[in-house]
Amino acid sequence: YSDWPHLAQVLEVTRVVTDKRTGRVRSEIAYAITALEPERARAAQLLRAWRAHWAIENRFHWVRP
Repeated sequence: YSDWPHLAQVLEVTRVVTDKRTGRVRSEIAYAITALEPERARAAQLLRAWRAHWAIENRFHWVRP
């Protein structure tokens, strides 16, 4: 049950990030929600869409080193 109307899926992505200046490696967890039902967008499709979104964001905005 959810108070968010149209909520269909919740996504969790664990990623490993390397600081380019220090070489330090850390992991972080990010979450997202979508109204797309699993029949319309499976996990692999959602991950591709997520990555495509951030590729666009990173191209058009300053990215912290």
